[in-house]
Amino acid sequence: MRGLRGIGVLMMMWATAALSQTFPLERTTFPLHAWVPVDRELHWEPTTQVKKACAPILCDVNALQLEAATQFGLVERLQTRDAAEAVTSNLVLIENNPHYRVDTLTYSIPYLTAHAAKLVDDIAVKFSRRVQQKGLGHYRLIVTSVLRTVEDVLNLRASGNRNAVLNSTHCYATTFDISYERFFRVGWFADADPETLTKILVDVVQDFRERGECYAIFERRESCVHVTVRY
Repeated sequence: MRGLRGIGVLMMMWATAALSQTFPLERTTFPLHAWVPVDRELHWEPTTQVKKACAPILCDVNALQLEAATQFGLVERLQTRDAAEAVTSNLVLIENNPHYRVDTLTYSIPYLTAHAAKLVDDIAVKFSRRVQQKGLGHYRLIVTSVLRTVEDVLNLRASGNRNAVLNSTHCYATTFDISYERFFRVGWFADADPETLTKILVDVVQDFRERGECYAIFERRESCVHVTVRY
């Protein structure tokens, strides 16, 4: 029996070798991008030329934004995170959704006034649609900063952020930051040049700005568009 089994194994090995010579198997190779996760973050470093081109478009000074924030936002700035619990019931919690993602927040908490929450959603929806209309696939915006307490502002200043002023518009729940160097790609067929995405974002925010719905500034140091609702 053992001899018959040995002969059987040898015959199978011979048949396999003969078959491979008659019908050679080609090694399948996969492109590098096939191993990249479907949904992932796209990050780039905007050039000086891009920043110089975009900054003059969104250039509302902080004084204008602060005037709108104090008029339409919280009556008083929140001193600590504990104090924020008392007012968040009157604000809107913003969370990841099909149009934007909320970044990991270290110096802010994800709450806005109802109008500001609607504005960030409207900007994200219009951005997504415009990108898809250009045949570039599906991308989500990334919100990087929202409501800050005074304590958050002090900690942010201590970290070296030069744009963090003590009386920040972020303290009134009317203001949010959107990254222009990071976007979230959705699906295999999203293939946009990041510079194009940055310019689309600026154009979309400018549309809302021209309609009088917001003030905005293209922050060159912090790589974000700083937006304050005007109603």
